[in-house]
Amino acid sequence: MDDPDDGSVPGCQDCPLFGGITPCTQAETQACEVESMFAAPVLIWSRAFIMENVSGCLKSKVLTAWVALHQVIVVADDTSIWVNHSTEKVELTEEGSISKEQQSMKRTCPLLGMLQQLAVKRSDGRRECVSIHCPSQTLPRQNAGTILSRMRKWALYSSAGCSEFLGGTELRQLFEQVPLKLVIWCGDSLPANFVCQAEELMQWRQLIQENDANARSTFHIGFSCLHHSACLSKKPALLSVDGVCSNFVRLTRAMKSTRFQERFSTAVDTLANKLVRRTVPCVPPMVQEWLDEFQNFRSMALAGIPRGDQSVCLQIFNNIWFQDGVVNDCSFAHTWCHWCGPGCCSDEIEFRARAKQALRALLQVFPDVPLLYRWKHFEPCLQYVIRGSMCHRVLQYCLLACSSPDNQAKLEALDQDSPDLSFSVKQEVRLSKAIAMLTSENFQAKMGILFLVSAPLATFMDEVSLCETARNRFILLEKGLSLSSSRCTVSADKIQLMNWELVSGAKSANVISDYSSILTAPPSSDITKPFAMSLADYFTPVLATMCDAYLRLKCPSQRSQVQILGIHFMPVNEAADKLREIQQLPKCCSGDACTQARLSLLSFGN
Repeated sequence: MDDPDDGSVPGCQDCPLFGGITPCTQAETQACEVESMFAAPVLIWSRAFIMENVSGCLKSKVLTAWVALHQVIVVADDTSIWVNHSTEKVELTEEGSISKEQQSMKRTCPLLGMLQQLAVKRSDGRRECVSIHCPSQTLPRQNAGTILSRMRKWALYSSAGCSEFLGGTELRQLFEQVPLKLVIWCGDSLPANFVCQAEELMQWRQLIQENDANARSTFHIGFSCLHHSACLSKKPALLSVDGVCSNFVRLTRAMKSTRFQERFSTAVDTLANKLVRRTVPCVPPMVQEWLDEFQNFRSMALAGIPRGDQSVCLQIFNNIWFQDGVVNDCSFAHTWCHWCGPGCCSDEIEFRARAKQALRALLQVFPDVPLLYRWKHFEPCLQYVIRGSMCHRVLQYCLLACSSPDNQAKLEALDQDSPDLSFSVKQEVRLSKAIAMLTSENFQAKMGILFLVSAPLATFMDEVSLCETARNRFILLEKGLSLSSSRCTVSADKIQLMNWELVSGAKSANVISDYSSILTAPPSSDITKPFAMSLADYFTPVLATMCDAYLRLKCPSQRSQVQILGIHFMPVNEAADKLREIQQLPKCCSGDACTQARLSLLSFGN
């Protein structure tokens, strides 16, 4: 870039943002020096960076062709925060009524956060970027109209124009000089955000009809977030298992209480002291046969804890966990025992210490509260309940020790959301309802159904997260930043391959294959047998999840248009021809006895 003739000074090396990049005006240099003030300098820097750098890159030179790339990345997200709502309290006095403001209890309020990154690649190969942190805004109503209005207020580039805080009409005119602009829409399939995208696209289409310069040179590509699509694929099946999702939320919320954690820790220590140690030259043959048969299941149940603790748990809890579909309860001494062979525990003191370590690793790493509106954090909670329930029902024992059995029935009838209840009573109600679910008759089968539904999608989401983590670590390494604890050594080619496997549908095909393996597995497999369930118990929810995953993950990668339900009004002869045409279309599950299509023709009059 040539030196400007607007009275600016050469580039200030001490400037935190513009040092060594572009010349700074005197006002910008003074703004950079005011580091104690945050809001005003950020807006000044952002506007100055956008206006000077974008306009500088767009300057035509004799030896410079249109090879510069201009990319605007906008990341917007909504969350909830705790805020204090002030209310008015009316007091009657001799002079009349007086309203006084008082502080009420904290309530949740939706918050919209917005981060925008402007990246510019110059013709000489230099890359510059700036992050614009827009002010977080509390939303009076968390709907599509409010979210879209707030996003447009701070948007660098939208159908409503450019934000007045970041350039306004002048920046919009600069974007008109960019020959090609690409907007990539990444949605999360939630209704409010989906409506926001639809409204924006409609406005862009209207601008094209009005022959707007920016609209005519802007292309739009839309796709759904793979992580959110996978979460929503399991939603119908999870809700079909009655009462489990809501009770998971109750259980994890009850675990946040300090009083509960103290009682729970005491129960764990008591349970560790009840474990019986039996010194033997070797594990009994019947027990060893059971351990060999369900080795994969025990490893799966303990997958949510560190590997070192897994080894301790497998060594300490080496008795038969369940038999003939019935879990051996830790309340009985003949099943709650540890076979201590040669080289295991040197004495009773070491045995008690390892037993407490195993139980604490098994139970006292409490899971996060599942977010049912996004279906996140569900798998860690499910893993926690499965390992605590299938391993001698130690979770049920400790939870019962934290509650009062006399008030169990009375507390279950209460509503934990009632405003008349105190916080401690609400916690007891949550715990009572969770215990009722964990001790119900068909609880094992419910856990098995949830595991079979969520396991393939959980693996897929882990691969998506791994790809994103590897990409972020690679970017940090390029900038000379490395974490001492990081073991990520993937190359750029490997990251490209990981991305391609996700975008091309190869990983989503593995999800469909895993569900097919579950549906065709023998009834006595090492997964269905521990949960005491049959094919009839899990066939419908697993099949529904497989179909939903195929529609949300596989079809978009193949650019396939899918129609679940179609209603058409046409003459009878034309309708009959249409049905014959549909029957000739290829089916994804051709030859599968479980796949049927229903085509109906309803005739009115003739």
